[in-house]
Amino acid sequence: MGLRTVLGNFLGMLNLSELGIGTSIAVALYKPLNDRNYQSVNEIVSLQGWLYRWVVGFIVFGSVVLMLFFPQMFANMQAPLWYAYVTYGFLLFSTILSYTINYKTIVLSADQKGYKTGAIMSTATIAKNFIQLLILYFLEDAYLLWISMDLALSILGVYVLDRVTVREYPWLSVNPSKGRQYLKKYPALLKQTGLIFFHNLGGYALGNTTPLVMSLVSGLVMTGDYDNYKNLITHVRTFSEGIFGNLIPGVGNLIAEGNQEKIYSFFWEVLSFKYFIAGISCFFLYVFATPFVSLWLGEKYALESSLGILLLTLIAYIDFTRGVNNAYINGFALFKDIWAPLVEAGINVGMSILLGYILGWEGVLLGVFISLFTIIVVWKPFYLFRSGFQLPVRLYWLGMTKFPLITWGLIFLTDAFVDLYQPSMESYTEFFINASWVSILFIVILFGVFYVVSKAFRAASMRAWQIVAERIPLIKKRY
Repeated sequence: MGLRTVLGNFLGMLNLSELGIGTSIAVALYKPLNDRNYQSVNEIVSLQGWLYRWVVGFIVFGSVVLMLFFPQMFANMQAPLWYAYVTYGFLLFSTILSYTINYKTIVLSADQKGYKTGAIMSTATIAKNFIQLLILYFLEDAYLLWISMDLALSILGVYVLDRVTVREYPWLSVNPSKGRQYLKKYPALLKQTGLIFFHNLGGYALGNTTPLVMSLVSGLVMTGDYDNYKNLITHVRTFSEGIFGNLIPGVGNLIAEGNQEKIYSFFWEVLSFKYFIAGISCFFLYVFATPFVSLWLGEKYALESSLGILLLTLIAYIDFTRGVNNAYINGFALFKDIWAPLVEAGINVGMSILLGYILGWEGVLLGVFISLFTIIVVWKPFYLFRSGFQLPVRLYWLGMTKFPLITWGLIFLTDAFVDLYQPSMESYTEFFINASWVSILFIVILFGVFYVVSKAFRAASMRAWQIVAERIPLIKKRY
């Protein structure tokens, strides 16, 4: 797992050559999709396909150069060197598929129809994980077969996404060979792509350099232990993002309509509900992640540092809640603060290395937290309110601050209660029973407090209830 994480981060570094083309294309598609201007949609997606040909060329060239250094980079790896080549080859092939075939699915995302493939791909992922577990349990030296299942899922994903796109948009006709011609017609796309690249740089520093720095500070074994928690956080985030899956394109389409009052009120509704879901997610991570990992993998794989667990959860909390501001920033096309991701990346890498060598792996996470707090928590809301809503940022802080204060106060109180009560979690049954009733208690109290203190949360709750009621026949019939 440590090897796979490090190689994935190397490929992520090369993926920076994408520059932000996908985000720029998605933003450009909001208006023509809203206006049903299919000719413009076809031209913009064709331009994307042409640009991605150059991206693929750079990634392949960079990968060949990178693999020349694998013998030196993995000289001390306690596994055959071909593991590194095969793993990277599979990851590279999956990436190439996404750039050469799957790029057309940007229309699904921009048109708020990404859910069309969600159930299929989620089911396929569960099946893939189950098969990989069987491979590891029953076979020896089965790494090649294990990693092949990831490749199989990528190929299936390409087929499913392509079929769904063709069915939803029979009028979609893409011709990447005319990309240079369309570039002259849409020159603003290239400029906007350049701006977004710098923002992607900050995201790369957060998502990819942390395991690399951690492997330098504490080794691949510690990176693997950290990756166990990171995978758990990723799955919790998948739950969180599933609720807000179409948030970014939805906000983009809302802004395209131009109703300022509706745009602003919806911001507070979705922000309050996002903080509610993020609070539940981070409560589980902070209180139950270590008992779960101990039960799942064994106590030797559990992180014993309270500071480390707190930092992991705080980073996750910022990451879970940043999506609303990002959605509105993308919707308003506010990409001119190119200094911000550079500062974020500089703080992230610099502080992670410095504090990592002083404090160990906890110092690496502390460096990440400092960078996120500086840019994501402080700067981004200021930029959004000043340049997007054109309102004083104090309105944001007055409306938002209560959510994290209430959430973390309740998390610490509940954690103290669990430490005092010490419910048994030595089996999956005990873990499920005790984690369930404690979590339900936390959710009920958090919901009640949010409902009392926030008008926006009350409106969001009613909106969510109406959506659920419309989809459940018994409730729909009653109301």
